[in-house]
Amino acid sequence: NASGPMMYSVDGFRITVTGRGAHGASPHSSIDPINIAVHVYLALEALIALLVDCREAGGKPYACSAYRSYETQAALFEDKLGRVRATGLDESLAYIEAARSVARPGTSEHQSGLCVDFMSDAQSTLDNGFEGTMGFRWLSENAYKYGFILRYPKDKTDVTSYDYESWHYRFVGRYHATAIAESGLCFEEYLNSMEK
Repeated sequence: NASGPMMYSVDGFRITVTGRGAHGASPHSSIDPINIAVHVYLALEALIALLVDCREAGGKPYACSAYRSYETQAALFEDKLGRVRATGLDESLAYIEAARSVARPGTSEHQSGLCVDFMSDAQSTLDNGFEGTMGFRWLSENAYKYGFILRYPKDKTDVTSYDYESWHYRFVGRYHATAIAESGLCFEEYLNSMEK
């Protein structure tokens, strides 16, 4: 519930948990908060192990954004929409363009608590400059072993409907992350293949 932030320090990493409950997909959500809490806990454990092992291998990524509230996501989307409108696009095109890089509130994976954005000591902004870092190279080869996938791959933007984000990883568990890595599918393609 709405308790204060919890601080954890594990192997030199300081993690602050500030969620307002285990759910958060949207204020109108009927998600089972216990189920979500378990998955978020598993994701946090995997994230800590991933960061420790990456650091030992010489990478220096850090988690700069994970859980976001509905209100925070709404503010981020409105900010992006305003910047796109300022380019002169009409309203409907501006909305579509903004949604290619910032999820609409209620649809963001950040609201699930199961994704994380990474940055590195070698960069100062959240952008595809992360792709040039040792941390990105290590994550590209190893993230699946911890249950994480690169959520919006460069060669799958037509399928994901999102711009490429070298920094955005989603926890899906080791079984599914391994299957996705071995298949070369993106998350949407993988989910579709499971329905068949």
